[in-house]
Amino acid sequence: PPRSPPPPPKQSWWKRFTQRLDRLPQNYVTGGIIGLNVLVWMQWKVGWQNFSRFKDEQPLRFLFENFATSWENYRAGRWWTLITAAFSQMEEGHLLINCLSLWFTADAVMSVIGVSRFMGVYLLGGVASSIVSIWWRGDKQGHSLGASGAVYACLSLFGLMFPTTKFLIFFVLPVPAWACIGGILAWDLWGMFSKQGGSDNAGHVGGILAGAAMY
Repeated sequence: PPRSPPPPPKQSWWKRFTQRLDRLPQNYVTGGIIGLNVLVWMQWKVGWQNFSRFKDEQPLRFLFENFATSWENYRAGRWWTLITAAFSQMEEGHLLINCLSLWFTADAVMSVIGVSRFMGVYLLGGVASSIVSIWWRGDKQGHSLGASGAVYACLSLFGLMFPTTKFLIFFVLPVPAWACIGGILAWDLWGMFSKQGGSDNAGHVGGILAGAAMY
């Protein structure tokens, strides 16, 4: 008698999950990431206002303990800050630059590698940035936060995938993507070793290298 064909192999839960992610509209994903960054930024604004007006430290303490990386958080076992810090900005300018960079590059990258892999690049870039930042800073006081490392991972991958695409520096000067990313890496390496400026250069380098590693 004829045999019925064997049933298709059962997919793992992870495969089904990534397939669902890949069906999401790309602009929803980009907008969602930007929205989360804006939401956390608003919480920082509220926290600082509460501290300034009412001397209430509790909201700020919660944010520093859950949305910033530090040796103190590492020792306390707050491992999630390696991820949540990648959605956390205090300053408007920092938020604006990161969100604009993400907006202009995310769709192009997602169109090639898919939504699920792009989200992996963003999250792993943020984690790599946080780890390198903590390691480079050593056992020092202070916190680090910002989406820059995650965004730089996406930019680094974009630069390798589309090296001749032009970026407009200051919206005026056209520079190929490979040169722009190379210049950012050189600047942050200089900042790491010279210890000049207030940016987390080590975190930026970690994000750039993570993006390149995922190419």
